[in-house]
Amino acid sequence: MILPGIKLITFDATNTLMKYRVPPWDYYAIVAEKHGFKVDGKQVKQDFKKNYTELMKHHPNFGKQSIKWENWWDEIIKQTFQDKLPISSINKISKQLIEDFTSTKCFLKANGCDQLLELLSKNGIALGVISNFDPRLHKILNNLNIDNCFEFILTSYEMGFSKPDKQLFKIAQEKINGVTCGSQCLHIGDDFIKDYEGAVKAGWNAVLITKETDFKEPYTCVKIFKNLLDLHNAIESHKLCFA
Repeated sequence: MILPGIKLITFDATNTLMKYRVPPWDYYAIVAEKHGFKVDGKQVKQDFKKNYTELMKHHPNFGKQSIKWENWWDEIIKQTFQDKLPISSINKISKQLIEDFTSTKCFLKANGCDQLLELLSKNGIALGVISNFDPRLHKILNNLNIDNCFEFILTSYEMGFSKPDKQLFKIAQEKINGVTCGSQCLHIGDDFIKDYEGAVKAGWNAVLITKETDFKEPYTCVKIFKNLLDLHNAIESHKLCFA
């Protein structure tokens, strides 16, 4: 057994299973240029980040309790491009961006993704996804040809809870027969608070995927890997275990 005692492993999506081909704000600028508009990339980045933070504050979880997720993203895009482009063009760009961000134009599999999923599946471990995402995640993982690797895909929008809420981990745990306690579960993600702390507080094991190297408290006791390929190699060589 490669991971004794572990029966369920779940993954975060963005920056864990998959990566952006280019940062979202850069892709916004690329699409605007294709529509005939030259925009300042630095300004787009600044406006995107500001609007994302503000809208998430006023309409958390992609607007789950207040507006449709499509309208949530449409608002981000409109605020990012307002005063830069005519509204008729913004509407066209918004429609394209919302669709493009379900495709391999914007996403690719993370380094080591295929190898790790194959290793875990081959060893009989149930796999799932727990992600703070809107419903497009199902289509994205399908387009990346990995959706059939998972027993379930839980998005925060569809479940009504966002990580680090332990409710998401509880729902995931209950989906697999034979999993009776959190110690039999492992979550892999890139965010210390949402993924690592969220899982640990739910009674799960956790692994952090990050390229950060200058770690201080509370990272010193965390199992950290640069990417999924390094994690794959550690598991395959039996260098990772959970007491």
